Amino acid sequence: METDTHKWLKRIALQFLREKGQDVVVNEVPFKCGIADALGLNYKRKEVRVVECKATKQDYVRDKKLLWNSKYNYYSESHYFYIMCPTDIIPKE
Repeated sequence: METDTHKWLKRIALQFLREKGQDVVVNEVPFKCGIADALGLNYKRKEVRVVECKATKQDYVRDKKLLWNSKYNYYSESHYFYIMCPTDIIPKE
């Protein structure tokens, strides 16, 4: 079940992508490697941006090893990949 925090992050992700100049922004986009929480397309620059939202540290830690696994890798299908979370969820180091 999706938490309110995760829903909020997905809304913020759409706003972030619009600010990055994306022409189309959508949530929950299926890829061969998973479902992108948010995706933006810019037709003129021919670019794809993906945002993965992590609502809790446990969510991040659980998926951290998967984010770099080739089966869960948005890099091959996007030009930019972001992880969005509340402050202090992911340590800077």
